[in-house]
Formats: sequence, C-alpha cells, structure tokens
Amino acid sequence: MRLQYRKGKINVQNYLSIAVTNGHDGPWGDFKNFANANPYYEMRNADGTIPDELDSFRENVGYAANTASNPYYNAMLASKNDVRNYLLTNNTAFDWSILKNLRWSGSLQLSSSTGENVSFKDPKHTDYKGKDYTQQGEYTSNNNSSWRYNLNTSLNYSISIHEAHNFTFIGRTAIESTQSNSEAYTVTGFPKGVEGIPSYSYSYKEGSRPVYAESVRRSASFLIAANYNYKYRYLIDFNYNADGSTAFGRNQKFQNFWSLGLGWNIKRESFAQHWNWLHNLKLRASYGVNGNQNVNNLSTNVYSYFPGNDIFGAASYLSGYANPNLRWQVVTKTSAGVDASVLQGRLNLTLDVYQTDTDPMVVNLEQKLSSGVANYPVNLGYIKVKGIEFMTNAQIIRNIPKDIHLTLRLNARANQSHYGGFFQALANLNQQYKQDQTTYEQMKNINSLVQYRDGGSPNDMWAVRSLGIDPASGREVFLTKDGVPTFDYKADDRVVIASRNPAISGYFGFTFRLKSFTANFNFGYSLGGYDINQALFQKVENITASSVIYNQDRRALYDRWQKPGDVSKFKNINLTQNSTTTPISSRFIQKNNYFHGESAKISWNFTKTPWIKIVHLSDLQVHASYSDLFHISTIKRERGIEYPNARSFTIGLTAVF
Repeated sequence: MRLQYRKGKINVQNYLSIAVTNGHDGPWGDFKNFANANPYYEMRNADGTIPDELDSFRENVGYAANTASNPYYNAMLASKNDVRNYLLTNNTAFDWSILKNLRWSGSLQLSSSTGENVSFKDPKHTDYKGKDYTQQGEYTSNNNSSWRYNLNTSLNYSISIHEAHNFTFIGRTAIESTQSNSEAYTVTGFPKGVEGIPSYSYSYKEGSRPVYAESVRRSASFLIAANYNYKYRYLIDFNYNADGSTAFGRNQKFQNFWSLGLGWNIKRESFAQHWNWLHNLKLRASYGVNGNQNVNNLSTNVYSYFPGNDIFGAASYLSGYANPNLRWQVVTKTSAGVDASVLQGRLNLTLDVYQTDTDPMVVNLEQKLSSGVANYPVNLGYIKVKGIEFMTNAQIIRNIPKDIHLTLRLNARANQSHYGGFFQALANLNQQYKQDQTTYEQMKNINSLVQYRDGGSPNDMWAVRSLGIDPASGREVFLTKDGVPTFDYKADDRVVIASRNPAISGYFGFTFRLKSFTANFNFGYSLGGYDINQALFQKVENITASSVIYNQDRRALYDRWQKPGDVSKFKNINLTQNSTTTPISSRFIQKNNYFHGESAKISWNFTKTPWIKIVHLSDLQVHASYSDLFHISTIKRERGIEYPNARSFTIGLTAVF
C-alpha cells in the first residue's frame, strides 16, 4: 500500500509491504526417491496394501541385505515439512524543495521478519527400520527473526550558468543496522501413530542440543558526488564514498571508494544535427573503485559453552577467531561503451567492454583441528576479469494509432578471468583436493575439479585425461602429465581439461502488445561452456553391488564393456572387480550448450474500459506469469530430482484508485 501527500514544496510518501509465505512440502520427499525405484516394482500388493519394501538383495552369504524402500509407503505416513515466513517493510520518504535548485530528501526504512520451519519424520519411516524405539521418528524446529532499519538523508544542489554549464552536487549519508537471532532443536523417539508434537518425544537427538545464535551487523556510509555537463554534449561524473561496516576487522572498518565517468553525446554536436538517420549516439568511459561486504568476519573472538556443567561451572571454548586487520574486498573496474539509436529510436544498441580487478580478495583458509576453528578469513590473492557485453532492442512493429507493438531484444556477453597472488598460500588446500584418492568416496569427490593457482581461472576444470576404454581388458586408459598412457590413476596427473565459463551467453526475448493485451517472453542461452555429467558418472559407472537394486541408467547394461573386443565408452561392467570404482576423468566432462525458457507473462489492462471510472479506479491490470518453461541442453542428465525445478505460476492484480 502506497500513500502520498503533497503540499507546496513538500512531498511525503509511505510504502507499506506485508508478505506472508506458507510452504508445505508434504511427506513425499525428494523426487530422487521415486526416480531411483525400478519401474518394474509394484507399488501395491495384490490385496491393495502398500509394502514398505520393494526389493531385498544380499550380495553374498553372511552379508547384510540391501533393501530398496518403497517411497510410496513413506509418502503415506504423517511426515511433514512446513515453512512459514512473515516480512513487514515500511518505507517513509520525505522530500523538500527548499529553493528552486536546492532540495533536501530523506528516508527511513524499517523491516521485521520471522521464519518458522518445522519438520517431522514419522517413526514408521523405513529409515528407522531395525533401530531402537528411542531413535524412531524425528521432529526439528528452527525459528529465526530479524529487525532492520536504514536511515539516509541527502542534499542536492543544481545550477545552470548561461544555459551551457550545468552543475549538480549531492551530499548523502546513511546508517544501517540488522539484528538477527535464531534458535533450533531436534527431538527423537516418537510412539507410532502419533502426530509430530515435540512433547511426545523421548529425548533430544543423540549428540545434539538446543542451539541459539544472534548477530548484529551495522554499516555507515558518506557520499559526495558532482556532475558537470556542457550543453549536454560533454559529461563528467565524480563520486567519493566512505563506507564502514562491522563485517570487517576492527582496524579496517572504513574503506574509501571513488569513481570517475566521462561521456560525449555526439548527436548534440553541430556537425551531427543533419544526420537524420541517427537518433542518438553517445560514447562513455568510467573508472571506479568499489567494495564487497559479503564477508562474515568477526571483529572480536567469540567463545561458546560446552553443554552441561560441573561443580566448577560451565566450560568455554573458542568458536570464532577474529582477524582485526581484515580489509575490504576491493573491486576496481574500468569500462568503456557506446550507446546508439537509429531509425527514429526503433533500433537501439549498447556495447560495453570492461575489466575488473578484485584485490585483495577475502579467502577463508582451513585451519588445523588443534586450532579449534574451521577456517580463518585473510586477505589473499586477486582475480582479474575481462569481458564484453552487447545489448540491442528493435521495435519491429510500432503502429501507434492502432496501438500495435512488437519489440525484440537480445543480450550477449563473454568474459575471461584468472587468479593471481596466491603463490604457495593455498598449496595445502589444493593438495587436499587432489589427494591420492584411494577410497570410493574420495574418488567421487567433485571438489577434485577445483584448483586455486596463479594464472588459473575459477572456472577451470582439472581432471586426468582419458584415452577411453581398452577393448582388450575393459579398463580405462589414462594419460599422465607427460603424455604416457597408463592404467593407473594418479591425481598428480590432472591438467586443465575445459572451462565452465561459456564462450558466449545471454538472453533474448520479445514483447507483443495489442491495445490492452501484452505478452512477454524471455529465453536464455549459453554456448561453449563445459560441465561434468553426473548422471554418467554415478548411474552408468560407479554403481556398487549394493546399489543395483535401484533404478540405473540403461547404458550401464547395454553400453558398457562386457567381453574382450568390445568397443565401448564405458568400462568393465563386472561389479566384483575393483575397476568398478571410477575416478573423475575427462570422459565425464562434456560441452554444456543450453537453451532455456526463462519466463512468460501475459497481462490485460482495463484502463480504457468505461466501467473503470464507475468503480472509482484510474488503473486496473491483471497478469499471469510462468517461469522455467523448458530446458534443452547438449548434456543429457537428470535435473530436479533432489532440488525441484520450481516452475512457478503467478497471478497478480494491480489497482490504482
């Protein structure tokens, strides 16, 4: 709800927003549970009852049986996962035109939010089969709340001299504070047949206890800005900003930033006045320094208490180690661009080239267990990004008398990035990622694709090169770092195989309007990037003897090597051999070109209909939108089996009285 009051030189606005979200996941769980169930299983018995097991498989005599649970049985239980969120925001803005060219404005934003998440897993769930009654069933409650205020005020002064020299000066200051807290607990051991009420539980979950956390984060900023233009031909912008935040060390809370921009409006030059084909042409360049506050550093050490106490009282331990000298993550950006408009504004083009330098970065270094903390934030290294971006929109149809319009838009971008300044500081982390992988879980470690090295890119994918499957033995042939074929996999032989960063990506779409009807469609695309195909990696190979009871990729049966002489893409199908454990190699890294349907929206505007005035409305619009229309990719893989593809459908109404 928006309210506005105007009188003379004073303008006051108040905007109130209340959002309530209720989510009910229900007992069905991840779709992965159903995708893993083999399609030939019966989800009901002949008498109509629902079995709790689909199949049972014993690898060898004396081994425990591997059981495939029935997800339909679990879905019929009284499990739940409910989310309730409330958000209230009130923004009051004040504007006073003191003089013709002097204006004072200010705003106060207040927001309060609460969130509740309650989950309950029924004690009859198959996950608890064979467990003690004190461990059957689980109830978890997680509540959080926050309170935030933002207060800012600014003074604007503008003057024009001889209608040629135009100056604007701005002074602005702002303060912000966010206070949040959260509490959670998990209880277990429920009688069968009861609802998820925590008082029915046996005890807190073993090894857990109620947790509580609170945090306060504050920031302040001071800005001065100046703008000058000469007859709107030549433009100069300058900004200077001092930002302070408690997210950084106590010795480095404030950081100074500044930027400078230049522009040349060629269309306003006398020699371009007769260029009728040109509607607008502007050249611009800028250089600026900015900061990033997305850091959760501690200004002081934090101590927590062990659960329980004795005759000496409660014992404490160091749970957070502060870095008082942690500096801001500073980003320097240089850019140049051109804006052009031709054919009386029906074709608009924008081109930008840029380079960003983030120096220093903030890196969370993992610490030894003896230190008592998991990681420690430090300023280390830098990252450089060079890119280009192109945007255009064209009004293919612009029939103003009949109110028929068709506009096409296209965006294309490409960039490259690389690290520097690490030296050997992250050698231990790199070594951990590329350690000799001897266990099954280590060989499937996706982090092994990552390396932090000077000259490398954050998008590089590191893996051992593969020459394919040996037709004689069915074993994979690797290539060492020196180019020698071998059957032995060594993590030290990893090289850069490809980059996740696409050669070009962007979006395109169109908007069609016919009088009161409007339709808007948006699509995304990406070309030249690579990614790992985990469906091949986990459901064609790396199938263990215990997982054959689950639904796997058909290529695991038909396209894997079975006998000498077979030419295949996938290794030996024999589950009893050690070769069944497959490490990540270049075989599973594939080109990731995709075309994605982002969103569609249609709307109808009733403003010009006669009955609008009768009901005391000045504007009325209804709309419906749909997101995540489709996804077409060169990688054939599973999507949305663990985290759903949220195809959101929204209906909205906007009314102005």
